[in-house]
Amino acid sequence: MTRPEQVIEPDYPAFDPEVVELCRAMNALPGITTSESCCGHGKEGFIIFFRVAEADHRGLFILTWSVDNGYFKHGPFWEIKLNVSDSPTSPLPINFMLESTVRGEEAYKQAQDVVDNIVYHRKHEAFMFGFGLQEYFLREE
Repeated sequence: MTRPEQVIEPDYPAFDPEVVELCRAMNALPGITTSESCCGHGKEGFIIFFRVAEADHRGLFILTWSVDNGYFKHGPFWEIKLNVSDSPTSPLPINFMLESTVRGEEAYKQAQDVVDNIVYHRKHEAFMFGFGLQEYFLREE
């Protein structure tokens, strides 16, 4: 199991700069590894492909909660989708996508809000301990 401080970050200089912080926040969640991303250069919405470790759905839970309509002001504009990979990288090659429907500067602002919401929930003691996620609780420094 990878702890947040042990996350090996991909080569972010190869990423669109607008998507880096969101990929970092997602990769810091337990069981989540981003694989591809694009922010559409202002012409398309964000799309981030990621995998979830087969036995660890805790990070997916935190991410889903962080973009859900009930807990995120931009929830209607962000979705988590599933697709099946053509190249099996595991026994069941299911990939996930975090996708926004907004574009340009508004998408960049909302992506930062997703990051802030992930961090907010990871620092929320009642949330993290209430769902048994205390191992990934971010203490104030």
